[in-house]
Amino acid sequence: MVRQAGGEREFLVDYWLASGCGCRIVSAIKVYIKKMIIVMNIIIFLIGAGGIIVARNLVWRETGMGIKSHLIILALKLLSSSVIIGLFLLYAEKHIWSLLILSGMINVITFHFIEAIATQKKLLHGESENV
Repeated sequence: MVRQAGGEREFLVDYWLASGCGCRIVSAIKVYIKKMIIVMNIIIFLIGAGGIIVARNLVWRETGMGIKSHLIILALKLLSSSVIIGLFLLYAEKHIWSLLILSGMINVITFHFIEAIATQKKLLHGESENV
């Protein structure tokens, strides 16, 4: 809402906050935003941990962790993480959208690299040779 005051446009929310009426509400909103980001990243963490567990099981069972299974796991992780981020964006205000998207995608990328580190030793060396 905008109010005309002496030729200047003034947002009522800014006026209300400047007058000291909404200090508790603003701090409650900031806590809500922090909790929202934490909950979203915990859900994405669970998705990433599930991807790591599936990839390690495929590698250690030697059923094959070829490019096809790697891409399937990556696609499932990206799809589910994108859906989670999108659902959180529906209930978030526009000014924190970038924070939600960035924190969620950093989480996805981090777990993708952890998955690569966890599986690369077995994939690179393949079967061990007994001499």
